[in-house]
Amino acid sequence: AAAAGRDAPPGVPHAFPLAHACVLPVAARAVDAWLYGPDVAAALAGDPSRALRRQQLLVHFGVSRDTGFKLETAAYNRACFRGADQDGWQPVDELIDCKMPLDAPLQCRLPLDAVAAQLSSAGFDVALSTDPGRFVCNYIYYRSLQRTRALGGVWSVFVHVPHFEHVP
Repeated sequence: AAAAGRDAPPGVPHAFPLAHACVLPVAARAVDAWLYGPDVAAALAGDPSRALRRQQLLVHFGVSRDTGFKLETAAYNRACFRGADQDGWQPVDELIDCKMPLDAPLQCRLPLDAVAAQLSSAGFDVALSTDPGRFVCNYIYYRSLQRTRALGGVWSVFVHVPHFEHVP
């Protein structure tokens, strides 16, 4: 997704041109297939024939009940869905990563406080959040942070957007 412009906060590259966009089913299996599939794998591996750019940002969006935007600062190692996903899977307190303790957090590496401040000063209703929910939103964010955390020049962020009834 297109991101920061010339006045990017410190630590955020000046621009991320939109290289790819897709809508995923609300299902953990679809998340894993996309994050570990050929397009993302090639981009993250730096395959010059398919790479997005040297510096990459994976931006994930989910709908929230809140009236403003929420920049999620962390995701947690817990798959616990209040209802079944689109594939019918409804985990209860399961590990996303079996090598990490239940509820182990992964933090976003972007300076989200500076991003939120800049967006707020531009008139957007935006806040930081430490709770990405306990549905596919947390699942995709945890998997994405896990996938990008060891790679230089690759970031991941999750943004909860207000429900359409709250958007003028």
